[in-house]
Amino acid sequence: METIGNFMRVSRPVPLAVTTVLLGLFLVLFAYAWRVPSTSGAPRPIDRARTIAAGEAVARASVSDPESARFRHSVASEKWKVPATCGEINYKRATGGYAGFQRFVAAGPVAQLEEDMSGEQFRQLWSVMCEPDE
Repeated sequence: METIGNFMRVSRPVPLAVTTVLLGLFLVLFAYAWRVPSTSGAPRPIDRARTIAAGEAVARASVSDPESARFRHSVASEKWKVPATCGEINYKRATGGYAGFQRFVAAGPVAQLEEDMSGEQFRQLWSVMCEPDE
C-alpha cells in the first residue's frame, strides 16, 4: 500500500485477474467449438405449407387463366429429394367455363396437369410422385 497525503492507495491486481478469467473462458469456448461436430448432411424435414403453396403457384402459372385457379386435396410429397405437391386444380378455360377438377403434380419449377399427358403416363407419374409407399 502506498500513502498519498491522507489517502491510502491500494494496488489492484483485478485487471490481471479479469483478463486471465476472460482469456480462460475464451479458450474453453474455442476448444468446445473446435470439437463440436458440424451439422450433418441429413436432409431436414420439409415445410409442408410452403411446399404446397409453391406447388400451387407453379400449377397456377401453367394454366390459361391463373386468377381463376381453385385447388383442393393438395398435399406435400416427400418421396423424392425434391419436394412435390400433389392435388387437384380447376380453372376457367379459354371458353370461359370451368372444366372440373383434374389432378396435378408440381415439383420444383415444373407442373404437370392430368390433361397434358396420356392417362397411363399421368397414372405412372402420380404413383411415383404422390402415392405413399407401403
